[in-house]
Amino acid sequence: GDKVSDDEKKEVEEKVKALREIKDKDDKDAIQKAYDELSEVIQKVGAKMYESAAEGEAGAEGTEAGKDEKKNDEPVEGEVVDEDKKDEEKK
Repeated sequence: GDKVSDDEKKEVEEKVKALREIKDKDDKDAIQKAYDELSEVIQKVGAKMYESAAEGEAGAEGTEAGKDEKKNDEPVEGEVVDEDKKDEEKK
């Protein structure tokens, strides 16, 4: 709810109301038109929310990347570490 502006909410509500008013009539074209208009508005809202979520994840990934860099000296899961070679490198 916070990521959608009041204007967008109002537009969606208007399209839903229009579709509800038309749905019981026998005019298939009018129903399809109202449905398409509602679908278009909802897709715009969904795209905006997706972009907002992606931006949030990008920021979180940047924070996580810093944490991973500190652990570079630890072996990666599945990585074979030859302790003899590791000891020779330290000398």
